[in-house]
Amino acid sequence: MAQRPVRTPQQLSDASVHVHYEWYMLVATAANMTFAPSPQWPYSIHCALINDLAVHARALRHFLWPEKPVFESDVIAEDYFPAGAWSPSAPPAMLDSLREDVAKYIVHISYDRPNAGGEKPWPMSVIALELDGHMRKFKEDVERRDAALLNDDHWRQDWRVQGREVAALRMHMAHRIARGE
Repeated sequence: MAQRPVRTPQQLSDASVHVHYEWYMLVATAANMTFAPSPQWPYSIHCALINDLAVHARALRHFLWPEKPVFESDVIAEDYFPAGAWSPSAPPAMLDSLREDVAKYIVHISYDRPNAGGEKPWPMSVIALELDGHMRKFKEDVERRDAALLNDDHWRQDWRVQGREVAALRMHMAHRIARGE
């Protein structure tokens, strides 16, 4: 990747509001779909929630593990660290096709979509939990470096609520695994 411009602490703090929004919406929507689905929801609401989850997941995947093209205006995790200091683990295999899948099934009308009757199975709770773990690591790494780079008003405000939602999602997934689902 080409040399990134060095951002000021204020620019990073301001951008962190948007990073937090993507993360919070991913987790909150996954929790709401898992624990508060309504049989009265029209199909359009169900699809809108899946689209919402998928787009937030794609944004966070690009934030943590940028894929080309990376524009100068893109906010990416490495911007919060000195050059070469951010070294996340490799992206999980389950996220390998996320960008392409979101493009194919949501963002673009594509001939690659399944034929009538078929839908893309979106394991959104699993994807949300996976991304949540990597975002928590990012948050911890930034706080060790300079907590002021994360806008306190946003990163601390929803933390307890988000923590409860993630804990509930993890418990739900553990029960599903125990049942062999």
